[in-house]
Amino acid sequence: MNNQTVIDRNGKSLSAIIQELKTELSEFVQTRYQMLMAEMKEKATAWKVGIPLLAIALLMVLVAFLLLTGALVVVVALPLGVGWALFVVGLGYLILGFLVGLIGYKEIAANPPTPERTLRVLKQDQIWLQNEARSV
Repeated sequence: MNNQTVIDRNGKSLSAIIQELKTELSEFVQTRYQMLMAEMKEKATAWKVGIPLLAIALLMVLVAFLLLTGALVVVVALPLGVGWALFVVGLGYLILGFLVGLIGYKEIAANPPTPERTLRVLKQDQIWLQNEARSV
């Protein structure tokens, strides 16, 4: 090829095609990055509101728990004695805590902090690119 620019079937030069590819790839990556950031910002906003509220609720529940535990121990201690009352109440709380923890774990596992929408779109993009590569 004598100093001629390579031209494809559509009348575009190879450098123009490469430049177009670079631009499209850059736009593609930028769009996916913006989508990821938007989704992560949504999740962070929800967590920023929820975590302080959960901390306040936890403190209030802790105070109520201590007061109610004292009252329950007194009630159970009347017929059983203080030692058995503490054992029975502690065992009850242990079982209840395990069940609540299990439910909480299932809730968190059902809604992981991963950017699911972004990953789903990227998977669709991967399939589309594979199909395009096969058709070429």
